[in-house]
Amino acid sequence: GLRADIGGRAYGFDFAIAVIGRNGVVNSSGLYGFASRQSNPWNFLRPVDVGLDAHRMEFAVNASVLNLTTGYRVVFYASDWRLEYDLALPDAAVTRFPISIQAATNAVINEVSPRPNPEWIEIANPLATSISLNNWVLQVRNGGWQTVFTFSTQVLGPFGSGSEYLQVNLAANSLPNGGTQVRLRQGMTTIDRTTYPGSVANGQTWARFKDPATGVPMDTNNDAVDFYTSILPSPGQGNDRHRPTIVVAKTANRAVAAPGDLITYTLYYNNTNTGNARALWINDTLPTGVAYSSSSVPFSSVSGQTYRWIFLNVVPGAHSFTLTGQVTAAGWANTTVSRPVITIVKTASPTNARAGDLVTFTLYYNNTGSVAAGTVTIKDSLPNGITYQSATPLPTWNNGRTFYWNFTNVAPGPHSLTMTARVDAGFTGSQLVNWAFLNYTTVGGFALNGGSSSAIVAIPELSDMMYVALVPLVIVGLKWRAQRREKE
Repeated sequence: GLRADIGGRAYGFDFAIAVIGRNGVVNSSGLYGFASRQSNPWNFLRPVDVGLDAHRMEFAVNASVLNLTTGYRVVFYASDWRLEYDLALPDAAVTRFPISIQAATNAVINEVSPRPNPEWIEIANPLATSISLNNWVLQVRNGGWQTVFTFSTQVLGPFGSGSEYLQVNLAANSLPNGGTQVRLRQGMTTIDRTTYPGSVANGQTWARFKDPATGVPMDTNNDAVDFYTSILPSPGQGNDRHRPTIVVAKTANRAVAAPGDLITYTLYYNNTNTGNARALWINDTLPTGVAYSSSSVPFSSVSGQTYRWIFLNVVPGAHSFTLTGQVTAAGWANTTVSRPVITIVKTASPTNARAGDLVTFTLYYNNTGSVAAGTVTIKDSLPNGITYQSATPLPTWNNGRTFYWNFTNVAPGPHSLTMTARVDAGFTGSQLVNWAFLNYTTVGGFALNGGSSSAIVAIPELSDMMYVALVPLVIVGLKWRAQRREKE
Protein backbone atom coordinates (compact mmCIF):
# COMPACT_ATOMS: atom_id res chain seq x y z
CA GLY A 1 0.00 0.00 0.00
CA LEU A 2 0.86 3.70 0.08
CA ARG A 3 3.53 4.18 2.74
CA ALA A 4 2.68 6.59 5.55
CA ASP A 5 4.14 7.31 9.00
CA ILE A 6 1.44 7.49 11.65
CA GLY A 7 2.43 8.05 15.27
CA GLY A 8 6.03 7.17 14.49
CA ARG A 9 5.17 3.81 12.87
CA ALA A 10 5.14 2.90 9.19
CA TYR A 11 1.95 1.63 7.55
CA GLY A 12 0.88 0.80 4.02
CA PHE A 13 -2.57 2.09 3.06
CA ASP A 14 -4.37 -0.24 0.63
CA PHE A 15 -7.70 1.56 0.40
CA ALA A 16 -8.98 5.13 0.46
CA ILE A 17 -12.48 6.58 0.54
CA ALA A 18 -12.89 9.91 -1.25
CA VAL A 19 -16.00 12.04 -0.67
CA ILE A 20 -16.49 15.15 -2.80
CA GLY A 21 -19.16 17.74 -2.14
CA ARG A 22 -19.95 21.35 -1.49
CA ASN A 23 -22.21 23.29 0.88
CA GLY A 24 -23.24 20.20 2.82
CA VAL A 25 -24.17 18.17 -0.29
CA VAL A 26 -22.23 15.04 -1.31
CA ASN A 27 -21.71 15.10 -5.08
CA SER A 28 -19.74 11.86 -5.39
CA SER A 29 -18.13 9.24 -3.19
CA GLY A 30 -16.13 6.13 -3.86
CA LEU A 31 -13.79 3.45 -2.60
CA TYR A 32 -10.32 3.48 -4.20
CA GLY A 33 -7.61 0.83 -4.19
CA PHE A 34 -3.88 1.53 -4.15
CA ALA A 35 -2.08 0.93 -7.46
CA SER A 36 1.68 1.37 -7.53
CA ARG A 37 3.69 2.79 -10.43
CA GLN A 38 0.95 5.22 -11.46
CA SER A 39 1.03 9.03 -11.40
CA ASN A 40 -2.20 8.87 -9.41
CA PRO A 41 -1.80 5.73 -7.28
CA TRP A 42 -5.53 5.14 -6.71
CA ASN A 43 -8.03 3.20 -8.85
CA PHE A 44 -11.79 3.56 -8.42
CA LEU A 45 -13.42 0.35 -7.12
CA ARG A 46 -17.05 1.12 -6.27
CA PRO A 47 -19.40 3.80 -4.88
CA VAL A 48 -19.75 4.25 -1.12
CA ASP A 49 -22.88 5.14 0.88
CA VAL A 50 -22.24 8.39 2.75
CA GLY A 51 -24.30 10.47 5.18
CA LEU A 52 -23.35 13.71 6.91
CA ASP A 53 -24.59 16.56 9.06
CA ALA A 54 -22.94 19.79 10.23
CA HIS A 55 -20.32 18.06 12.37
CA ARG A 56 -19.78 14.47 11.27
CA MET A 57 -19.69 12.14 8.29
CA GLU A 58 -20.62 8.46 8.24
CA PHE A 59 -19.94 5.90 5.52
CA ALA A 60 -20.45 2.17 5.04
CA VAL A 61 -18.27 -0.36 3.18
CA ASN A 62 -18.82 -4.11 3.00
CA ALA A 63 -15.85 -5.69 4.78
CA SER A 64 -15.64 -8.47 2.18
CA VAL A 65 -14.60 -5.88 -0.42
CA LEU A 66 -11.53 -5.04 1.66
CA ASN A 67 -10.38 -8.69 1.63
CA LEU A 68 -9.47 -8.69 5.32
CA THR A 69 -7.56 -11.76 6.49
CA THR A 70 -6.28 -13.06 9.83
CA GLY A 71 -3.41 -10.95 11.11
CA TYR A 72 -4.28 -8.04 8.81
CA ARG A 73 -3.72 -4.77 10.72
CA VAL A 74 -6.28 -2.07 10.06
CA VAL A 75 -5.59 1.64 10.51
CA PHE A 76 -8.32 4.17 9.78
CA TYR A 77 -7.09 7.66 8.98
CA ALA A 78 -9.23 10.65 7.97
CA SER A 79 -7.85 13.64 6.12
CA ASP A 80 -9.73 16.47 4.45
CA TRP A 81 -9.40 17.02 0.71
CA ARG A 82 -7.44 20.27 1.05
CA LEU A 83 -4.20 18.76 2.37
CA GLU A 84 -4.57 18.41 6.14
CA TYR A 85 -6.85 21.36 6.82
CA ASP A 86 -9.04 23.69 4.82
CA LEU A 87 -6.71 25.94 2.85
CA ALA A 88 -7.04 27.35 -0.65
CA LEU A 89 -4.66 25.31 -2.78
CA PRO A 90 -4.68 24.38 -6.49
CA ASP A 91 -7.29 21.71 -7.09
CA ALA A 92 -4.75 19.49 -8.84
CA ALA A 93 -3.05 18.97 -5.47
CA VAL A 94 -5.89 16.81 -4.14
CA THR A 95 -5.27 13.75 -6.28
CA ARG A 96 -2.77 11.96 -4.03
CA PHE A 97 -4.63 11.62 -0.70
CA PRO A 98 -1.94 13.12 1.61
CA ILE A 99 -1.37 11.60 5.05
CA SER A 100 -0.57 13.62 8.18
CA ILE A 101 -1.44 13.60 11.88
CA GLN A 102 -4.37 15.81 12.82
CA ALA A 103 -6.10 14.52 15.93
CA ALA A 104 -4.73 15.22 19.40
CA THR A 105 -3.16 12.03 20.74
CA ASN A 106 -1.82 13.38 24.05
CA ALA A 107 -1.89 16.44 26.30
CA VAL A 108 -1.66 19.80 24.51
CA ILE A 109 -0.58 23.33 25.35
CA ASN A 110 -3.98 25.02 25.34
CA GLU A 111 -3.29 28.65 26.31
CA VAL A 112 -0.23 30.87 26.89
CA SER A 113 -0.32 34.18 28.81
CA PRO A 114 3.07 35.93 28.31
CA ARG A 115 2.15 39.20 30.05
CA PRO A 116 1.59 40.83 32.42
CA ASN A 117 2.98 39.00 35.44
CA PRO A 118 2.11 36.50 36.78
CA GLU A 119 2.65 34.64 33.51
CA TRP A 120 0.98 31.27 33.04
CA ILE A 121 0.51 28.34 30.68
CA GLU A 122 -2.53 26.07 30.53
CA ILE A 123 -2.31 22.35 29.68
CA ALA A 124 -5.37 20.40 28.45
CA ASN A 125 -6.25 16.71 28.11
CA PRO A 126 -8.37 15.95 25.00
CA LEU A 127 -8.49 12.20 25.72
CA ALA A 128 -11.05 9.99 27.47
CA THR A 129 -8.45 8.74 30.00
CA SER A 130 -6.40 10.49 32.69
CA ILE A 131 -2.81 11.62 32.05
CA SER A 132 -0.19 11.70 34.82
CA LEU A 133 2.22 14.63 34.43
CA ASN A 134 4.81 13.28 36.88
CA ASN A 135 8.28 14.61 35.92
CA TRP A 136 7.00 16.33 32.77
CA VAL A 137 8.46 19.80 32.11
CA LEU A 138 7.54 23.04 30.37
CA GLN A 139 10.42 24.62 28.48
CA VAL A 140 10.93 27.98 26.75
CA ARG A 141 13.39 28.70 23.95
CA ASN A 142 15.41 31.70 25.12
CA GLY A 143 18.73 31.28 23.38
CA GLY A 144 18.69 27.59 24.32
CA TRP A 145 15.90 25.57 25.93
CA GLN A 146 15.18 26.58 29.54
CA THR A 147 12.92 24.64 31.92
CA VAL A 148 10.40 27.02 33.49
CA PHE A 149 8.23 24.46 35.30
CA THR A 150 8.55 20.84 36.44
CA PHE A 151 5.41 18.82 37.18
CA SER A 152 5.27 16.42 40.14
CA THR A 153 1.99 14.82 41.24
CA GLN A 154 -0.37 16.70 38.90
CA VAL A 155 -2.88 14.61 36.93
CA LEU A 156 -5.07 15.76 34.04
CA GLY A 157 -8.54 14.23 34.26
CA PRO A 158 -10.38 12.79 31.23
CA PHE A 159 -11.95 15.31 28.89
CA GLY A 160 -15.33 16.35 30.24
CA SER A 161 -14.47 15.44 33.85
CA GLY A 162 -13.97 19.06 34.95
CA SER A 163 -10.27 18.51 35.67
CA GLU A 164 -9.05 18.27 32.07
CA TYR A 165 -7.53 21.79 32.20
CA LEU A 166 -4.55 22.76 34.39
CA GLN A 167 -3.24 26.33 34.75
CA VAL A 168 0.47 26.54 35.63
CA ASN A 169 1.72 29.84 37.10
CA LEU A 170 5.32 30.63 36.16
CA ALA A 171 8.04 32.67 37.79
CA ALA A 172 8.17 36.33 36.77
CA ASN A 173 9.63 37.04 33.32
CA SER A 174 9.68 33.36 32.30
CA LEU A 175 8.01 34.14 28.96
CA PRO A 176 9.71 36.77 26.73
CA ASN A 177 7.31 39.52 25.62
CA GLY A 178 8.70 39.41 22.08
CA GLY A 179 7.36 35.91 21.46
CA THR A 180 9.11 32.55 21.46
CA GLN A 181 8.55 28.80 21.31
CA VAL A 182 7.15 26.82 24.24
CA ARG A 183 7.18 23.04 24.50
CA LEU A 184 5.81 20.31 26.80
CA ARG A 185 8.25 17.41 27.37
CA GLN A 186 8.06 13.95 28.90
CA GLY A 187 11.66 12.81 29.33
CA MET A 188 13.26 13.11 25.88
CA THR A 189 9.90 13.16 24.06
CA THR A 190 8.29 16.42 22.96
CA ILE A 191 4.55 16.05 23.58
CA ASP A 192 3.46 19.41 22.16
CA ARG A 193 4.90 22.77 21.15
CA THR A 194 3.71 26.16 19.96
CA THR A 195 5.24 29.52 19.08
CA TYR A 196 3.36 32.53 20.45
CA PRO A 197 3.86 35.87 18.65
CA GLY A 198 5.13 39.09 20.16
CA SER A 199 1.83 40.78 19.29
CA VAL A 200 0.03 39.12 22.24
CA ALA A 201 -0.65 42.17 24.43
CA ASN A 202 -1.54 42.71 28.08
CA GLY A 203 -4.74 40.91 28.99
CA GLN A 204 -4.53 38.66 25.90
CA THR A 205 -3.48 35.02 25.45
CA TRP A 206 -2.26 32.72 22.70
CA ALA A 207 -5.19 30.27 22.71
CA ARG A 208 -6.04 27.03 20.91
CA PHE A 209 -9.27 26.66 18.93
CA LYS A 210 -11.79 24.07 20.10
CA ASP A 211 -14.05 21.75 18.11
CA PRO A 212 -17.48 23.39 17.56
CA ALA A 213 -19.38 20.19 18.36
CA THR A 214 -17.37 18.55 21.17
CA GLY A 215 -15.29 21.40 22.61
CA VAL A 216 -12.14 19.25 22.32
CA PRO A 217 -8.98 21.30 21.58
CA MET A 218 -8.07 21.27 17.87
CA ASP A 219 -4.66 19.88 16.86
CA THR A 220 -3.33 19.82 13.29
CA ASN A 221 0.28 20.56 14.30
CA ASN A 222 0.02 23.92 12.53
CA ASP A 223 0.01 27.04 14.75
CA ALA A 224 -1.54 29.20 12.03
CA VAL A 225 -4.58 26.92 12.01
CA ASP A 226 -4.78 25.78 15.64
CA PHE A 227 -4.21 29.05 17.54
CA TYR A 228 -5.56 32.59 17.72
CA THR A 229 -5.03 35.65 19.93
CA SER A 230 -7.79 35.68 22.54
CA ILE A 231 -9.04 38.85 24.25
CA LEU A 232 -10.95 36.73 26.78
CA PRO A 233 -8.41 34.56 28.66
CA SER A 234 -9.97 31.45 30.21
CA PRO A 235 -7.50 29.77 32.60
CA GLY A 236 -8.68 26.41 33.88
CA GLN A 237 -11.48 26.03 31.33
CA GLY A 238 -12.19 25.75 27.61
CA ASN A 239 -11.18 28.62 25.36
CA ASP A 240 -13.69 31.09 23.96
CA ARG A 241 -13.51 30.46 20.23
CA HIS A 242 -14.05 27.81 17.62
CA ARG A 243 -11.91 27.81 14.50
CA PRO A 244 -12.96 29.10 11.10
CA THR A 245 -12.59 26.97 7.98
CA ILE A 246 -12.37 28.86 4.70
CA VAL A 247 -13.06 27.11 1.38
CA VAL A 248 -12.19 29.07 -1.76
CA ALA A 249 -13.61 28.41 -5.23
CA LYS A 250 -13.76 30.40 -8.47
CA THR A 251 -16.14 30.23 -11.43
CA ALA A 252 -16.53 32.14 -14.71
CA ASN A 253 -19.74 33.08 -16.53
CA ARG A 254 -18.45 32.02 -19.95
CA ALA A 255 -16.16 29.36 -21.36
CA VAL A 256 -15.12 31.17 -24.57
CA ALA A 257 -14.40 34.88 -25.03
CA ALA A 258 -13.11 37.04 -27.89
CA PRO A 259 -11.25 40.38 -27.64
CA GLY A 260 -13.60 43.02 -26.25
CA ASP A 261 -15.80 40.53 -24.41
CA LEU A 262 -16.33 40.77 -20.66
CA ILE A 263 -15.71 37.80 -18.36
CA THR A 264 -17.25 37.87 -14.88
CA TYR A 265 -15.52 35.70 -12.30
CA THR A 266 -17.24 34.81 -9.03
CA LEU A 267 -14.87 34.16 -6.12
CA TYR A 268 -16.34 32.25 -3.17
CA TYR A 269 -14.70 32.30 0.27
CA ASN A 270 -17.19 30.34 2.38
CA ASN A 271 -16.60 29.90 6.12
CA THR A 272 -17.82 26.34 6.65
CA ASN A 273 -17.03 26.14 10.38
CA THR A 274 -18.45 27.97 13.42
CA GLY A 275 -15.63 30.40 14.28
CA ASN A 276 -15.09 33.88 12.86
CA ALA A 277 -12.04 34.53 10.68
CA ARG A 278 -10.55 37.74 12.06
CA ALA A 279 -8.71 38.61 8.84
CA LEU A 280 -8.78 36.97 5.41
CA TRP A 281 -7.08 38.02 2.19
CA ILE A 282 -7.61 36.81 -1.36
CA ASN A 283 -5.16 37.29 -4.23
CA ASP A 284 -6.43 36.88 -7.79
CA THR A 285 -4.16 37.09 -10.84
CA LEU A 286 -5.85 37.88 -14.15
CA PRO A 287 -4.45 35.97 -17.13
CA THR A 288 -2.45 37.71 -19.85
CA GLY A 289 -4.81 39.33 -22.33
CA VAL A 290 -7.49 40.14 -19.74
CA ALA A 291 -7.68 43.65 -18.23
CA TYR A 292 -9.40 44.54 -14.95
CA SER A 293 -12.79 46.21 -15.53
CA SER A 294 -14.62 46.24 -12.18
CA SER A 295 -15.38 44.28 -9.03
CA SER A 296 -18.37 44.16 -6.69
CA VAL A 297 -16.01 44.82 -3.74
CA PRO A 298 -13.18 47.37 -4.22
CA PHE A 299 -9.75 45.73 -4.17
CA SER A 300 -7.32 46.61 -1.37
CA SER A 301 -4.14 46.66 -3.48
CA VAL A 302 -2.85 45.74 -6.93
CA SER A 303 0.51 44.65 -8.34
CA GLY A 304 0.60 44.10 -12.09
CA GLN A 305 -2.17 41.64 -12.93
CA THR A 306 -2.55 40.52 -9.29
CA TYR A 307 -5.36 42.06 -7.24
CA ARG A 308 -5.77 41.63 -3.47
CA TRP A 309 -8.87 41.86 -1.29
CA ILE A 310 -8.78 41.90 2.54
CA PHE A 311 -11.86 40.96 4.57
CA LEU A 312 -12.21 41.31 8.35
CA ASN A 313 -14.37 39.29 10.76
CA VAL A 314 -15.64 36.76 8.24
CA VAL A 315 -18.54 35.05 10.02
CA PRO A 316 -19.67 31.46 9.33
CA GLY A 317 -21.65 31.11 6.11
CA ALA A 318 -21.39 31.72 2.38
CA HIS A 319 -19.44 34.72 1.06
CA SER A 320 -18.55 35.80 -2.47
CA PHE A 321 -17.73 38.74 -4.71
CA THR A 322 -17.39 39.21 -8.46
CA LEU A 323 -14.50 40.41 -10.60
CA THR A 324 -15.07 41.48 -14.21
CA GLY A 325 -12.28 41.55 -16.78
CA GLN A 326 -12.24 42.47 -20.47
CA VAL A 327 -10.36 40.51 -23.12
CA THR A 328 -7.86 42.86 -24.77
CA ALA A 329 -6.34 42.96 -28.24
CA ALA A 330 -3.36 41.14 -26.75
CA GLY A 331 -5.59 38.09 -26.69
CA TRP A 332 -4.64 37.21 -30.25
CA ALA A 333 -7.00 34.24 -30.28
CA ASN A 334 -10.16 33.37 -28.40
CA THR A 335 -9.44 32.42 -24.80
CA THR A 336 -10.97 29.05 -23.90
CA VAL A 337 -11.31 27.73 -20.37
CA SER A 338 -9.82 24.23 -20.27
CA ARG A 339 -12.57 22.24 -18.62
CA PRO A 340 -14.98 19.43 -19.42
CA VAL A 341 -18.65 20.27 -20.02
CA ILE A 342 -21.01 17.30 -19.74
CA THR A 343 -24.81 17.32 -19.99
CA ILE A 344 -26.97 14.23 -19.64
CA VAL A 345 -29.87 13.59 -22.03
CA LYS A 346 -32.13 10.55 -21.80
CA THR A 347 -34.46 9.09 -24.46
CA ALA A 348 -36.79 6.08 -24.62
CA SER A 349 -37.70 3.81 -27.53
CA PRO A 350 -40.56 3.18 -28.02
CA THR A 351 -42.26 6.08 -26.26
CA ASN A 352 -45.51 4.08 -26.09
CA ALA A 353 -45.55 0.55 -24.72
CA ARG A 354 -47.90 -2.05 -23.30
CA ALA A 355 -47.46 -4.50 -20.44
CA GLY A 356 -44.76 -7.00 -21.40
CA ASP A 357 -43.08 -4.73 -23.98
CA LEU A 358 -39.34 -4.03 -23.95
CA VAL A 359 -38.21 -0.40 -23.70
CA THR A 360 -34.66 0.74 -24.49
CA PHE A 361 -33.39 3.84 -22.71
CA THR A 362 -30.39 5.66 -24.19
CA LEU A 363 -28.38 7.96 -21.92
CA TYR A 364 -26.14 10.48 -23.69
CA TYR A 365 -23.32 12.07 -21.69
CA ASN A 366 -21.47 14.00 -24.41
CA ASN A 367 -18.39 15.99 -23.37
CA THR A 368 -18.65 19.30 -25.23
CA GLY A 369 -15.73 20.81 -23.32
CA SER A 370 -12.10 21.12 -24.35
CA VAL A 371 -10.50 18.53 -22.02
CA ALA A 372 -11.33 15.16 -20.52
CA ALA A 373 -13.43 14.73 -17.39
CA GLY A 374 -11.66 12.91 -14.57
CA THR A 375 -14.73 10.93 -13.49
CA VAL A 376 -18.33 10.74 -14.68
CA THR A 377 -20.91 9.02 -12.48
CA ILE A 378 -24.40 8.26 -13.78
CA LYS A 379 -27.25 7.13 -11.53
CA ASP A 380 -30.43 5.69 -13.04
CA SER A 381 -33.41 4.69 -10.87
CA LEU A 382 -36.07 2.56 -12.55
CA PRO A 383 -39.63 3.39 -11.44
CA ASN A 384 -42.00 0.73 -10.15
CA GLY A 385 -43.71 -1.05 -13.01
CA ILE A 386 -40.67 -1.77 -15.17
CA THR A 387 -37.88 -4.33 -14.62
CA TYR A 388 -34.23 -4.18 -15.68
CA GLN A 389 -33.18 -6.67 -18.41
CA SER A 390 -29.74 -5.64 -19.71
CA ALA A 391 -27.38 -2.72 -20.30
CA THR A 392 -24.41 -1.81 -22.49
CA PRO A 393 -21.99 -1.33 -20.86
CA LEU A 394 -22.94 -3.22 -17.72
CA PRO A 395 -23.55 -1.09 -14.61
CA THR A 396 -20.57 -0.58 -12.32
CA TRP A 397 -22.80 -1.10 -9.31
CA ASN A 398 -26.46 -1.42 -8.44
CA ASN A 399 -28.59 -1.07 -5.33
CA GLY A 400 -31.96 -2.68 -5.96
CA ARG A 401 -33.65 -0.73 -8.77
CA THR A 402 -30.94 1.94 -8.81
CA PHE A 403 -28.01 1.44 -11.21
CA TYR A 404 -24.67 3.27 -11.30
CA TRP A 405 -22.07 3.69 -14.01
CA ASN A 406 -18.67 5.19 -13.30
CA PHE A 407 -16.41 6.30 -16.16
CA THR A 408 -12.92 7.79 -15.94
CA ASN A 409 -11.00 10.05 -18.34
CA VAL A 410 -14.05 10.82 -20.49
CA ALA A 411 -12.57 12.58 -23.52
CA PRO A 412 -14.33 15.37 -25.45
CA GLY A 413 -16.88 13.96 -27.89
CA PRO A 414 -20.10 11.91 -27.95
CA HIS A 415 -20.71 9.20 -25.36
CA SER A 416 -23.76 7.08 -24.56
CA LEU A 417 -25.00 3.93 -22.85
CA THR A 418 -28.18 1.90 -23.23
CA MET A 419 -30.39 0.09 -20.76
CA THR A 420 -33.26 -2.24 -21.65
CA ALA A 421 -36.20 -2.87 -19.32
CA ARG A 422 -39.53 -4.69 -19.61
CA VAL A 423 -42.91 -3.22 -18.61
CA ASP A 424 -44.35 -5.42 -15.86
CA ALA A 425 -47.34 -7.56 -16.83
CA GLY A 426 -49.41 -6.27 -13.93
CA PHE A 427 -48.64 -2.57 -14.43
CA THR A 428 -51.88 -0.53 -14.59
CA GLY A 429 -50.57 3.06 -14.70
CA SER A 430 -50.78 5.45 -17.64
CA GLN A 431 -47.09 6.35 -17.87
CA LEU A 432 -43.60 5.51 -16.61
CA VAL A 433 -41.16 8.31 -15.77
CA ASN A 434 -37.50 7.27 -15.61
CA TRP A 435 -34.92 9.74 -14.23
CA ALA A 436 -31.14 9.71 -14.62
CA PHE A 437 -28.63 11.87 -12.72
CA LEU A 438 -25.02 12.74 -13.61
CA ASN A 439 -22.09 14.07 -11.57
CA TYR A 440 -18.61 14.69 -12.92
CA THR A 441 -15.22 16.10 -11.96
CA THR A 442 -12.14 17.56 -13.57
CA VAL A 443 -9.03 15.40 -13.93
CA GLY A 444 -7.79 17.10 -10.75
CA GLY A 445 -10.85 15.89 -8.83
CA PHE A 446 -12.78 19.20 -8.66
CA ALA A 447 -16.54 18.57 -8.65
CA LEU A 448 -18.47 20.40 -11.38
CA ASN A 449 -22.20 21.02 -11.56
CA GLY A 450 -23.97 17.86 -12.73
CA GLY A 451 -27.39 17.43 -14.28
CA SER A 452 -30.44 15.24 -14.70
CA SER A 453 -32.78 14.10 -17.44
CA SER A 454 -35.95 12.02 -17.68
CA ALA A 455 -37.74 9.93 -20.29
CA ILE A 456 -41.50 9.24 -20.29
CA VAL A 457 -43.05 6.05 -21.63
CA ALA A 458 -46.82 6.30 -22.18
CA ILE A 459 -48.94 3.22 -21.45
CA PRO A 460 -52.18 3.63 -23.53
CA GLU A 461 -55.41 2.37 -22.00
CA LEU A 462 -57.23 -0.58 -23.64
CA SER A 463 -60.08 1.61 -25.03
CA ASP A 464 -57.54 3.85 -26.77
CA MET A 465 -55.91 0.83 -28.40
CA MET A 466 -59.27 -0.50 -29.65
CA TYR A 467 -60.16 2.87 -31.15
CA VAL A 468 -56.96 3.01 -33.13
CA ALA A 469 -57.52 -0.53 -34.39
CA LEU A 470 -61.13 0.07 -35.51
CA VAL A 471 -60.67 3.28 -37.47
CA PRO A 472 -59.07 1.57 -40.52
CA LEU A 473 -62.01 -0.86 -40.71
CA VAL A 474 -64.51 1.99 -40.84
CA ILE A 475 -62.56 3.69 -43.61
CA VAL A 476 -62.37 0.46 -45.62
CA GLY A 477 -66.10 -0.06 -45.19
CA LEU A 478 -66.98 3.38 -46.49
CA LYS A 479 -64.74 2.95 -49.48
CA TRP A 480 -66.30 -0.40 -50.36
CA ARG A 481 -69.84 1.02 -50.23
CA ALA A 482 -68.83 3.92 -52.42
CA GLN A 483 -67.49 1.51 -55.04
CA ARG A 484 -70.77 -0.46 -55.06
CA ARG A 485 -72.81 2.70 -55.74
CA GLU A 486 -70.59 3.62 -58.66
CA LYS A 487 -71.18 0.22 -60.22
CA GLU A 488 -74.93 0.49 -59.72
